Amino acid sequence: MRVDEWLTGRGDSQIEVTSPPAACGESDDRYFGPDPFETAVGYEEAILFLHKTGDGWMAINPSQGVLELRRDGSLPAARPDQQR
Repeated sequence: MRVDEWLTGRGDSQIEVTSPPAACGESDDRYFGPDPFETAVGYEEAILFLHKTGDGWMAINPSQGVLELRRDGSLPAARPDQQR
């Protein structure tokens, strides 16, 4: 993914992000069901909630890793109920 801005912390302008594994702890399973970042493909801009692991960047959890930004670049007032 291309990073335009780091809101907290810092990192490269291009990072590889993997979906959380299906099991807690170490796992070779890269995905928790459908890829939670697939929804971001249709967004003009998105914010990702990530943490760094030994293998790279990963969503904080499978259902709250990505959120669409409003057209003005601001965050929604509340997280949508149907967020993947």
